[in-house]
Formats: sequence, structure tokens, C-alpha cells
Amino acid sequence: MEPTKQDEIVHCNVTEMLRVKQRILAEGDGKLWMQNWVHPECGTVRCIAGWAVPEETLSEFIPMLARERLGLTPRQAFLLFHVRDDSDSLAHYMRSDITAAQAAQAIDNVIAYGTPKWKEILEGTE
Repeated sequence: MEPTKQDEIVHCNVTEMLRVKQRILAEGDGKLWMQNWVHPECGTVRCIAGWAVPEETLSEFIPMLARERLGLTPRQAFLLFHVRDDSDSLAHYMRSDITAAQAAQAIDNVIAYGTPKWKEILEGTE
């Protein structure tokens, strides 16, 4: 598929992106919680950024370390780590209903197009 005018093609660390994708697909169902980097009650449920860093990483450093490890620009990291459907509602930034398959698709989209395309994933058109 050809990139659209809105797509931001930027090189990312494809190896690390695919490693996180495989880890989420293998271990992420029921443990993918896009509301927090690491879920405070048990420390094992995490968002995409949380899956990208070692488990013992302090939560305030997770987004920065994940961005660096995945080779993302600040904009790409924000768009990947915060689910958006083009709404300004805070509820759409912090989702707890994202599946491992949807997270994997978002990672594939960042690799292919430079953006996760959450709106299309949530609408089922991606």
C-alpha cells in the first residue's frame, strides 16, 4: 500500500518493534492496558511502551526509554503509546480495551507507515 500524504515515514528500530510485537502477541492478551505504562496493582499489565522496556524499569522513565529502544520520534511514540481515534476526549487517549492483535497491528503500521493508525484499527478498516 502506498503511503498517504499524512503518513510520516521515519526509520524505526524494526528488530525491536517486531520483538515487542511478538512479546505482546505471546503474552499480552489480558495484560495489555493502555491506560498506564505499568498497571499499579500487579506491575505486570502494561501498555505498548511498558512491553518495550525491562520489567524493573521505573514508571516515570518508561516512555522515554521505550521511545529510544524502538527508535521512534517523539511524535511517533506519542501516537503509538496513546490510543487516539481523532477525538480530543481524554478517554480516547487512555484505553483499556485494546487487544494484543490491535497493538500488533499498530506496531506493524508504525513500521510500514510511520504512524499506528489507531482510528482505522478501532474502526476495523485497517
